[in-house]
Amino acid sequence: MSEEDYIPERDNDSDESQEDIDKENLKLYQDKILKNLYDDGGLRVENIIEIQYMMELIKYVPEKYKDQQEPIAKCLELIINLANQFLEIYNKQLIEKN
Repeated sequence: MSEEDYIPERDNDSDESQEDIDKENLKLYQDKILKNLYDDGGLRVENIIEIQYMMELIKYVPEKYKDQQEPIAKCLELIINLANQFLEIYNKQLIEKN
């Protein structure tokens, strides 16, 4: 699955705005995205371009921020790990519901 599968598509010709989408359909859409992320193994650097960009920015920080480079990288790693743990818990809840 590519990163495009996680990005909501918008039909610019449609008269419907984001506010017009009822909450139930939005919840189903969010569930589908989370399930796809889980099925693909969670957040992985090689699959999501935004995470790759952040990794590159951290790798090539300006000299005056070099002392913060490692803590920033650890912070990003922690965020990714927590997001993957959330996906695990979320998937278990979906399984228990069904």
